[in-house]
Amino acid sequence: YLLWKYENFLEGQGKSGYSPTRFDKIEKPELEHIAPQTENPETGYDSYDEEFVNQYINCLGNYLLLSKSHNCSVGNKPFADKRNSYNHLEQQREIQKMTAESATWTKELIQQRKDKIVKFVIENVDSGGFVEVYDDGTCSFKEVFENRTFADGTTFGVKVE
Repeated sequence: YLLWKYENFLEGQGKSGYSPTRFDKIEKPELEHIAPQTENPETGYDSYDEEFVNQYINCLGNYLLLSKSHNCSVGNKPFADKRNSYNHLEQQREIQKMTAESATWTKELIQQRKDKIVKFVIENVDSGGFVEVYDDGTCSFKEVFENRTFADGTTFGVKVE
C-alpha cells in the first residue's frame, strides 16, 4: 500500500488534471526485490557481500511494486533484463532514470531510493511522532504503527523488522 501511494505521488510530479492510479489497476500487486534475494551470477547488482545481503536486500529502497505476472517473469534475472521491463509505472521508470548512467543496481542507489520514499512518508503521513528524523537527514521508524493517515485521508500501517 505504501508503494502504491508513492506511485501516486510520483505520477503527480509536475502534472495536474489527472486522477491518481487506482490500486486495482495493478493485477495482483506484489513486492519485487529489484536485487533478488538469491544472487544471480549474471549480475548487474552490487557484490552480495554480508553487508549487501543483511542491509540492502530487504530494504525499502530495493522493493518495487509490480503485478504478480510481471514479478514472476523477472524473477532472478540480471538487472539489465529487469530494468528493460520496468516501463509500466512511474516508480519503475524511476529505477530506469536512477540507473541511466550505470546499469548496476548498487547499495548507494538502494539507499538513495529508500531515503526518497521515507521523505515522502514523512511529508505525507501523520505518523504521530513514530518517525524519527535525524540532523543528517536520515530517519527511522521508531516502532510499528497502524492506522496512520496520509494527507489525502487514507490510512495504512507499517511493520518494521
